Amino acid sequence: MNYAILKFGGSCFSTLERTLQTLGIIKYHHDRGDNPVVVVSAVGVPKGSDKPKTTDKLLRVVSLLYDLHQYDRALDLVREVKSPYLEQGISFGCTDDDFIALGRLEHVCSTRGSADFSSGLKSNFFESNIPEGMLRSALLDEFVKGGEIGTSMLITRGLESMGIPSVAVYSPDAGFISDSQFTNASLLKSSLDSEIAREFIRLSGRNKGSVLVYQGFIAKDMHGNSTTLGRDGSTATALAIGSAINARSIIIYSDDQVLPIDPKIIPNNTPIDQLCYSEMAALAYNGLKVFPLSMLSVLVQKQRLPPIYMRSVERPDDVGTLIKNNAKYSGVARAMAVRRNIGYREFFIDNEGQKERLISTINEYDGVSILKHVDEVDPRGRKLYFVYQFDPRFIDVLREDPERMQNISDKVSTSDPEFPSDLGRYFKETLFLHLKQAYGSSFRDGVIQLHNASILTIVGSDLGKSYDAISRVMAIIGRVQPHQKLQHTVHRFPIVREADYIQLVIPRGLENVAAEIYNELYRA
Repeated sequence: MNYAILKFGGSCFSTLERTLQTLGIIKYHHDRGDNPVVVVSAVGVPKGSDKPKTTDKLLRVVSLLYDLHQYDRALDLVREVKSPYLEQGISFGCTDDDFIALGRLEHVCSTRGSADFSSGLKSNFFESNIPEGMLRSALLDEFVKGGEIGTSMLITRGLESMGIPSVAVYSPDAGFISDSQFTNASLLKSSLDSEIAREFIRLSGRNKGSVLVYQGFIAKDMHGNSTTLGRDGSTATALAIGSAINARSIIIYSDDQVLPIDPKIIPNNTPIDQLCYSEMAALAYNGLKVFPLSMLSVLVQKQRLPPIYMRSVERPDDVGTLIKNNAKYSGVARAMAVRRNIGYREFFIDNEGQKERLISTINEYDGVSILKHVDEVDPRGRKLYFVYQFDPRFIDVLREDPERMQNISDKVSTSDPEFPSDLGRYFKETLFLHLKQAYGSSFRDGVIQLHNASILTIVGSDLGKSYDAISRVMAIIGRVQPHQKLQHTVHRFPIVREADYIQLVIPRGLENVAAEIYNELYRA
């Protein structure tokens, strides 16, 4: 039997109206004989809202309980999370018992702190011993799964109210076995190759005629402890099921269409009709949020997947963007991803030992990455080395994660009680001081560095192999910023040229450069 995997993002359940719309889409696929298998995320927020999502709130609950011991605030927040499930569930005959996973968190928060509170959490939640150093991360995964479980019950009851039999599937018991990298786990090869398919056959056989509703994002390790597949990991769940059962198609519904460029740069541009897996991976790694990074681990392990369609839940009749194995075009710019608010620094490498010292120093710092280490020799006979730092908004994540914050604070000698809110000190006075020490006596202050820069990634199958495309990009950049001298700029040539993309670090004026490249390359 052929199946269609339908994955719905959290915004599809942000209001009762959106949930009813989602149920209508499932019913449409069911009534026309698509045999839908549904994957759901936690209840989200409407598009454009800056309110925290369900998962963010549950992460905060762990911080309030485990780090701050503020049990009343934690309890209030769990009830705030549970409220939209109960409010929407009334329409489908849901009761408090349908959201027992969230109720369990209420019970934990209602238990006042004691000397053995940590031990109590362990005994209540974990199947095997969790080392103290991993307990907090393990608790995060155990708590956040309540959102997805709640949505699966909401949708199951909603489908039943429409006369469609359905079953909420607890994904960790349905073959989704991962490693023990809490908060960012990867599914095991055995899970992708056999366990998920075997459990699906068992479940579909036992529940003939019913729609199976899986919780996305969640799994368990070999010891039975809850894990999650990284943020937006529900897409990885959908891909894993689709590949395991050889589904006819995987359809990912969300608020967003897949556009070739940020609409803030070029408004009213036409959605992309097709992408291949390598193009999609390049976009995901370089800032296009439509494609979560967690799904790439499945793509890497599975050589072939069913066709993937990305569709807007507002326009379910549109075909959407098709993602498949083979590229429709070769050597043509297909889309652009932008990462803003990054910092950039460039080094000349004198020898291999110096290079290894720099790499080792950079890898010690949370939120700092190596953009590209280029082995080509420049006119002065030295190798080039590129680094970028994280988006400053990363500091908001740090405030919610005391372990990572402490890791950063330990690297800095400062009495400032607000550290690390002073992000500049972290990089300028600490990382760069360490880099200078690693660089050695030949360090020069004249190395190129930029602040508030952006990385522009131009994606297309075999684009990086096209000398015509590269020449046109260089010509465009020369026109847009002709006043800059070569020694004071980093964007007179592509910084990174891989098979399926060309990547540039752009100082100020990103919109001009991106718009010119889009108009000349993409529309061509």
